[in-house]
Amino acid sequence: MNKKGDAKGRLELALSYLEGGDKSVSLAIEWLDKAIASAESSEELSAFQSRFVEVEGKEPRFDAVFHEKVGRDVQIKTLLQQADKVSKTDKAAAFELVKKAAELGSAVAENKMGLYYDNGWGIEKDEKIAVEWYRKAADKGYASAQDNLGLCYYLPTGVDKDYDKALYWYKKAADQNHASAQKHIGDIYYKGHGVDIDKAEAARWYQKAAEQGLAMAQWMLGVCYYYGDGVEEDESEAVLWYKKAAEQGYAKAQDALGDCYRKGRGVEKSLSRAKAWYQKAAAHGVKSAQSSLEEVEKELRDEANHCIIVDPLDD
Repeated sequence: MNKKGDAKGRLELALSYLEGGDKSVSLAIEWLDKAIASAESSEELSAFQSRFVEVEGKEPRFDAVFHEKVGRDVQIKTLLQQADKVSKTDKAAAFELVKKAAELGSAVAENKMGLYYDNGWGIEKDEKIAVEWYRKAADKGYASAQDNLGLCYYLPTGVDKDYDKALYWYKKAADQNHASAQKHIGDIYYKGHGVDIDKAEAARWYQKAAEQGLAMAQWMLGVCYYYGDGVEEDESEAVLWYKKAAEQGYAKAQDALGDCYRKGRGVEKSLSRAKAWYQKAAAHGVKSAQSSLEEVEKELRDEANHCIIVDPLDD
């Protein structure tokens, strides 16, 4: 694995700057921050502490930063892991654990606090307080919070509607390659909310998010290709993206794929496959799929009734 690409490798790189001809405490601290950010568990951070014993004392300034940051982040990750474990059965208890992590300055926890208040999980729903928490995390550069804050301005929830601010925060998150924010920017240009309608620009943003596997963006990119919105019309390409989203369980894409098979648009016509996709979409409550399912079932019955059985003895 790339030495710079994982938490352990980043820690080793940080420690390497405390020794040899390339000694640099500033770079050591910079890579320590990156190592902490990429650590996925409190256990991984605890392993950092064991490794650090071997170099402790070589540079007092680094030692102080290490103990402060790693110790705090072990506590934060432990609290968030505990919150995840109890969240399905006790939202109120999970909320208190997330709150403790947020009070330690964790942007991840601050964003989660926004979600708890936004949805009323374990606490009385309060969209304005949710916005305050999203903003805390967004100001720290946390992409998911920036996307959530943008959505608050877009819908709006907890603030007055402001498409300019929505786009501002979406772009902050999109600059970090955040797929949901990229899709949201696509929506703004597709619908002309606060900007001139620009479906080519919309399709460009949908493509970015779709290539990251975001089902909603894959469906919208399929829509663009199906209707020629911002791209050259290409029903086969539309089916490709519909299928990617549908296979992830995205109901609108399943419905659209059913239409393609029913009409033979971008694929060979197949009422049986159309029925299968309509069934999946209908199970998710898509009303158009429910009515299409009834129609295609009738078409299949009519097709069966028109089959002529030839008796070979009649030759």
